[in-house]
Amino acid sequence: MKKRIIFKLYYKSDHFYLSRNFNLQKVGDYNWLFMNFNFKNIADYIDELVILNVENEKNEKTLNTKFKSNIKNLAKKTFIPITIGGGINSLYKVSECFELGAEKIIINSGIINTKLVNQLTKKFGSQAIICSIDYKEINNLLVSFLLNGNKKYLPLSNHIKLANKLNFGEIFLNDIDRDGTGFGLNNKIYKHLDKKIPYVVGGGAAKHEHFIEGFNKKNVTGISTGNLFNFIGDGLKNLRKQLILSHINIRRI
Repeated sequence: MKKRIIFKLYYKSDHFYLSRNFNLQKVGDYNWLFMNFNFKNIADYIDELVILNVENEKNEKTLNTKFKSNIKNLAKKTFIPITIGGGINSLYKVSECFELGAEKIIINSGIINTKLVNQLTKKFGSQAIICSIDYKEINNLLVSFLLNGNKKYLPLSNHIKLANKLNFGEIFLNDIDRDGTGFGLNNKIYKHLDKKIPYVVGGGAAKHEHFIEGFNKKNVTGISTGNLFNFIGDGLKNLRKQLILSHINIRRI
């Protein structure tokens, strides 16, 4: 299985955001990404784009209209697989995401609705439904959190067991304390990764050394980064080049 560089952006009120320790930092709107940051060129060196909708109106029956418009525009211009998450609380919203061109859906706090998760994996297939787990280190133990890192939930190992039981196709692990810092991935995470399911790890990845270290772990199929400014100019192009030189099994451009 080829390894993937995954880029993560947050969306709110017609703008995109980065995150540091789960605190949002506004970047700009759709036009800003392409006009001021040359996002189309950057996207050529990404294997997957994750967009998390953090609008407040989570209880609406349908996705936010402006959000849907932004996703459509991104899909037209970037030509890379898009994964959508944030406020996914109904079968209808998931159907909308796939109609927008999403290849996968991320479920985070929605894991508590086991009935919905079972419906989704049965209807769309496990490979299309991803479990996102946010975690912190507390007293030398890794503990998961729900509600954007605000509610303590389970010991991380128990949360992973639950995700396996619910038949998710992949687990997306996010280190809250390292999120957006560029300090490197948390080495303590790897002992929690079993062979039953593919894993994406994120939080702190900013240099090619971080990616090489993570990709050399057997069960890590993807590494997520969420800071555009760590990869200004040819940053992502050079990252991919370094991974290839290090014999990482990654897509060649």
